[in-house]
Amino acid sequence: MSLHNHSKRSATLPRNSRSHKATRPLAASPALRQNVKPLPPRSRRLSSQWRSLLFLQKLSSGIAFCLVASVLGVYAWSVYTPRIWGQEYKKLETLQRHERHLTAMNETIKNQLAQQAEKPETGLANLHPGQIVFLSPTPVPSRSQPQKATAKYKPIIGKTPVAY
Repeated sequence: MSLHNHSKRSATLPRNSRSHKATRPLAASPALRQNVKPLPPRSRRLSSQWRSLLFLQKLSSGIAFCLVASVLGVYAWSVYTPRIWGQEYKKLETLQRHERHLTAMNETIKNQLAQQAEKPETGLANLHPGQIVFLSPTPVPSRSQPQKATAKYKPIIGKTPVAY
C-alpha cells in the first residue's frame, strides 16, 4: 500500500476510529488468525560443516590473539632491553670513572706518605737489615692417628698450580 492510498483512507475515517485501529494489533482479528500458520520448530543442532567452521573461527581467533600478544611482547622487549642496557652501561662507565679517580687518589696519597716518611722531621727511621726481627714457626702438635690413615686422605696436589 502506498503512502498516498493510506492517507486517503485515513482522511475518510473519523478521528476516533483512526487512533483506535492504529493501536489495535493485527493478529487479534479472527480472519487473520485463520490465515496464519505456525512456523515449524527450528532445529537447534548445527550441521557438521557449520560446527567445523565455528571451531575453525575460534581456533584462528585464539591463534591470532597469541600471535599479536607475542609480537607485542617481542616489540616491547626489543625496545625496552636496549634502553635498560644503555642505562646500565652509563652506570658502568660512571663506576669505572670513579674507580679510576679512586685509584689515582690512592696512589697520590701513597706518594705523599712516602715523601713525608723520607723527611727527617717525621721521626721515622730507615730500616737496616740488622734491625729486622725474624720469628721461628711454631711447632705443629703431632696427631695420635697412625701414619697410614693420613696417607689415605692425602690431597692430590701437584707441584704446579691448579688454577690462577
